[in-house]
Amino acid sequence: MAKLHPALVVGALITSCLAAGGCSRLSASTVPEPPALDVPAPPPRVVEVIGSEPPPPGTLVDPPASGAPSNRRPPPRTEVQKPPVSPKPEPAPPPAPVTETVPPPEPAKPATTLATTPPEREAALEREIKAKLDRAQRDLSVVDYGRLSADAKAEYDRAKRFTTQSEEALKAKNLVFARQLADNAANIAAQLANR
Repeated sequence: MAKLHPALVVGALITSCLAAGGCSRLSASTVPEPPALDVPAPPPRVVEVIGSEPPPPGTLVDPPASGAPSNRRPPPRTEVQKPPVSPKPEPAPPPAPVTETVPPPEPAKPATTLATTPPEREAALEREIKAKLDRAQRDLSVVDYGRLSADAKAEYDRAKRFTTQSEEALKAKNLVFARQLADNAANIAAQLANR
């Protein structure tokens, strides 16, 4: 057997691989047609006839040709009779200005507690509010304002405002609102004192 040159063997292998690769690809020469759809026929129409006779045709009025004289006559003019002019009456003298005495406005009544708070409970409620305000003032006096963060300083100022507003509401006898403000002030002050 004759010996083949290695370059020829490699060349033959490459050529056969390329030829085999080209043949291995699938390619469609024609596009298959999609299957035909079987569309059903539309259902028959059922039309109800209401009347057996068609309506009478309308009559058309021909518009008058331009430039042709019109058979229409304008309606006769009727004179509108004007009412007789009467002399103007003299104006009546203006009435004398009426001065009414307006009663002075009543002073604003202070807000009262809700109707559900009996009078004997008011004194106990006032003592409770004052005790909460005193506790809030005591807790706030312990806090070193200079060492607080910006958020804590805002909370401190808020507690002070609640205390002031609660005292004003207490003076106005608005005990429910004063109690809410005192609760808020005492809670904030207790949190700041525990830091």
